[in-house]
Amino acid sequence: MDADSDDDTWHEIWVMNANGSNPRRLYRPEDEKTDAWVGSWSPDGRYIAFMYISWIEYEGQWYWTSSRLRALDSVQFWAPPTGLGSGVRDWRPDWQGLDLTAPTSSVLPLPSQSPYAFTVRWSGSDQGRSGILNYVVQVKDNDNGWNVWQDRVTATSAVFIGDGGHVYSFRSQANDRAENTEDWPTMPDAITTVEALAPVTSVDPLPVYRRNGSVISWSGTDPGGSGIHTYDVQYQLLSHSDESLSPDAWTNWLVGTTSPATLFTGIPGRTYAFRSRGLDRAQPGRMASRKRRCKYNDVHVGNHRHSKRQPWCADR
Repeated sequence: MDADSDDDTWHEIWVMNANGSNPRRLYRPEDEKTDAWVGSWSPDGRYIAFMYISWIEYEGQWYWTSSRLRALDSVQFWAPPTGLGSGVRDWRPDWQGLDLTAPTSSVLPLPSQSPYAFTVRWSGSDQGRSGILNYVVQVKDNDNGWNVWQDRVTATSAVFIGDGGHVYSFRSQANDRAENTEDWPTMPDAITTVEALAPVTSVDPLPVYRRNGSVISWSGTDPGGSGIHTYDVQYQLLSHSDESLSPDAWTNWLVGTTSPATLFTGIPGRTYAFRSRGLDRAQPGRMASRKRRCKYNDVHVGNHRHSKRQPWCADR
């Protein structure tokens, strides 16, 4: 520490035990009107870096004229301090060891298959003691070249959005506070494939008869884990319930809907077939193989004509 022990207003360098006992003065500036302000210990705990500050008085005010960095040997404290550089305006010395060692980092392993959105994590360490400043993370899509995905970030994880069926490789590079940069690894740290499994959907079963203008619903699952994004629902108008389905006669009813159900109004006395497909967040889905048929029947209630119920056939 630095302190004024003789009330002359100028600071000297003192040391004491960690518990505050045995205070003793090691150094007093040899020049007049000069302070010794302590900065820090050397990493080995022997030398004290301090500021040697000279002052002048002018019209009742004190002004510093120079500040030089010096080092005092706490073991051979009678030896003259050593100058640290030739500057005369240097302040606040912070004595650190020289860090010439690059940090290391890696992307943590990933599962062989991932959904369209997955979390990538990385970590690192710095044996040079200056500490990691930031990371750069690169990604490679299939056999294309490396591209920067996360640039000089301090975070250690992020969510990556991929495309179904694509293989993604990741690698990381760390930079430390001493401006050391890790070399890029020649091999990827982690590799994963975004799932390419189509979702499975179907129009939900209905009772034998259904009132015209009733709700038709559908549902599905995504075995790849990306989740269903939207549904497409089609219908086919048939002349009777036993008519064979035509692969080219489907009509879009709902396209890109996120709703699992809606009202359908048909032509009385006609038969309809429905089918659905799902689009997941990784890739387009396929048409579901399950199709359901219905027929609206006309009935008379008083003097009014209504379409009352629709019979549904089994899956076909």
